[in-house]
Amino acid sequence: MNIIVGFAPWIIFGILVGHDKMLEASSIALIATLAGIAGDVRKGRSVKVLTAGTFIFFLAFAIATFFVSHALLGRWANLMSNAALAAITLVSIVIRKPFTMQYARESVPKEYWGTPQFLRANLVITWVWLAAFAVNTASSALRAIMPDIWSGASWAVSICTFVGAMKFTKWYSGGRS
Repeated sequence: MNIIVGFAPWIIFGILVGHDKMLEASSIALIATLAGIAGDVRKGRSVKVLTAGTFIFFLAFAIATFFVSHALLGRWANLMSNAALAAITLVSIVIRKPFTMQYARESVPKEYWGTPQFLRANLVITWVWLAAFAVNTASSALRAIMPDIWSGASWAVSICTFVGAMKFTKWYSGGRS
């Protein structure tokens, strides 16, 4: 499940930004993303779609911390990050390179990579991730609009959808135990 490593910068960001550490959150997430890129390059792999999108988001967010009020960024950070994940995922589907495919290739023999079944499986799994990110985006919007009412529920939604997408990925990709 190397895909979890791809989400590490987002998890780090979510924890730190929740403690009103805007520049720290984006900087550490950016460093974690660069470490992921370096690891892929060191292993002779191409940069993953998720990693490239992650880098762009955290670079933009880090720059924004110098020009936008941290209170404003803090209020909308979860919405922006979930919307960014949804956009990255949707773009990967539209260009017919579902972001999960690059992770799947790390554990699936090369002779299966070009099969319609492999592409279909990765499209299905990526659509599930997109649904999770869309739900999280909606939940984050409610949290931004009603912070006193929706904060805890928003975190619960995020955790449940993430765990659900992980479990579905494992089940659908053959770990059906």
